[in-house]
Amino acid sequence: MLGVGLAMTGAAVRNAPRGPFTPASLFSGPGALGVWCDPSQTGSLLRDSTGRMPAAAPGDPVGLALDFSGTARLQPLQQSLGAELVANGGFETGSSWTMNNGATIAGGALNLFAVNDAGKQNLAGSPGKICLVSFEAVRTSGTKLRVYLGGEIVWEQNAQTGSFSLVLQAGSATDELQFRSNGFAGTISNVSVRGILPLGSRLTGLGPELAVNGGFDSGSGWVVAGDAPPSIVSGAADFSSNSAGSAELAQSGVMVPGNWYLCSFECSQPGALQVQTGGGYTGALTVAAGMNSALVKAEGPAIGVRAGAAGQFTGAIDNFSVRQVPGRHAAQPVNDDFRPTLAQDAGSGAWYLSDDQIDDYLTVDLPDLGTDATEWWADGNGVTLAGGLTIGAGARNLPGSQKLYAYGVINRALTAAETASLTGYLNEMRGL
Repeated sequence: MLGVGLAMTGAAVRNAPRGPFTPASLFSGPGALGVWCDPSQTGSLLRDSTGRMPAAAPGDPVGLALDFSGTARLQPLQQSLGAELVANGGFETGSSWTMNNGATIAGGALNLFAVNDAGKQNLAGSPGKICLVSFEAVRTSGTKLRVYLGGEIVWEQNAQTGSFSLVLQAGSATDELQFRSNGFAGTISNVSVRGILPLGSRLTGLGPELAVNGGFDSGSGWVVAGDAPPSIVSGAADFSSNSAGSAELAQSGVMVPGNWYLCSFECSQPGALQVQTGGGYTGALTVAAGMNSALVKAEGPAIGVRAGAAGQFTGAIDNFSVRQVPGRHAAQPVNDDFRPTLAQDAGSGAWYLSDDQIDDYLTVDLPDLGTDATEWWADGNGVTLAGGLTIGAGARNLPGSQKLYAYGVINRALTAAETASLTGYLNEMRGL
């Protein structure tokens, strides 16, 4: 999967606003219903509806905005990183790196002069991992630079001089990291690769455990199916027979349609799996050895995983977990063509969602909010608070603004004091 990311400076750090008031206080009373989505909140935005990759840099697509009106919170990216995987990322010597063609290491940097010049090293345990890849580039001529992770091209862009911080998912073919010129001439320095902890280690405020026998102590609670069904033995679900055809593992009666859930499971090796949504499956998700997680919006009560084609996953699964993620999260499940992007004001540093004004949108499924609802948002035109609204149950798109800083809706009127506090908060979101 080709990653998305742009050059970032030290100023491009996503921070929550300061001050005692946040819209969370509006939802603290009994019977409060609604949504609060806030791009300024670190960790609230994710690239797709499975939530596996954070939207962290300007230009990243946003396919899921978490609803903070409830208890669910996502730990900030910089607090969610594993150990450094790169050796000699500062290029102090030539150790740990292998050069291809005319590439050299000199002056504390990897030097690339022509197409196919490359420097590479093996990163143990990296296949399938979602990682934060950072480096500095100085371009002297040419254009395109390629980054390989897990033996696959995961990023290719016209690299200008600058500092890069990219959220990328490694392929599962090998454990190789590689910087290769596809026209770029210049230097690469200060390379870092750190795994991002799976959602199960980053999300808080979740509901209780819903999976039955997630440790596979027996076959109780599980249904296996497919051309070559997995077997439950020795405290795990064994998918080694997937080499002969599809393999499915599921249990029923777990989810409530319309609610969001975090599905987590431990894999013995990298590969690809789909997560059941109760009415279908996600696309094939690259999984790493260790814990993996994905968000699903339930279409029915059943949940599980499958290897949809022969050879996609031939390892074992253990520690299967399902927990509800409270909230009515705004999503765009189709693809990046319909997703707004994360952006930042150059002057104030305020973060916002940028809609292309054509077909970008995020949708939230609302309950019946009655006849006296209040809806608010902050965008490039200012702050809007609309009261006395009748909002029935159903899908509602977030405002399609070129600059959407915050959005919320609640099933009641606001007091004068709440209106004043919320207006001040929304203006702060706009960088004022």
